[in-house]
Amino acid sequence: DLFMVGHRSAERLKAYGIRTIGDLAHTDPSFLTSHFKSHGKLMWEFANGIDPSPVVSTRQEAKGVGNSITLSTDVTTAEAAKKVLLSLAESVAARLRQQGLYCGGVAVGVRDAQFRTVSRQMRLPGPTHLMRDIYGAALELTGRIWKAPNPVRLLSVTALYITDSAESYQQLDLLAGDAIARDRRQEQLESAMDAIRGKYGRDAISFGHRGKVRKVG
Repeated sequence: DLFMVGHRSAERLKAYGIRTIGDLAHTDPSFLTSHFKSHGKLMWEFANGIDPSPVVSTRQEAKGVGNSITLSTDVTTAEAAKKVLLSLAESVAARLRQQGLYCGGVAVGVRDAQFRTVSRQMRLPGPTHLMRDIYGAALELTGRIWKAPNPVRLLSVTALYITDSAESYQQLDLLAGDAIARDRRQEQLESAMDAIRGKYGRDAISFGHRGKVRKVG
């Protein structure tokens, strides 16, 4: 069961030995496009948890900026789930920063092996486009609706209540100087990581799930 794969498409895929979402995700996309045209590319993208939809600006009343991944093998441990959530939160935060946007809330979705999906959302204390804040909220929400070792087939993280102003939700507090300074340092760090990824590729550097920078390769 996968969005964009109907009964006829499923039967044709089976004829090529593609029987599961994992099989589809690992199939050469050029093979799919040669047999299914543009629909083959869409099926491959959905199997890999890729949403090709563009980010909508707030002037067009964007409702959310999100990312999801359909896993080739079920996640059954908290450690594995944290790594997936971190990757999704990093992606969402980077997209927000690229567009000059902020979010005032976060939602997560968890789909189990029986394709049942449960989602939860929460408001944030203030507007943000930092991975740290989005990841923290995603961890808390996921903990409310999922416990290991129940198998997870799909995870999603979505930034909600999108705005193009950091002050849209924020109330200034005379005692919040230290927190503002920490946010600025975090933003400088994450923006620097955006620049490194833009030059050397997304896998050049990443955060560990405890929030520490980890160089890859």
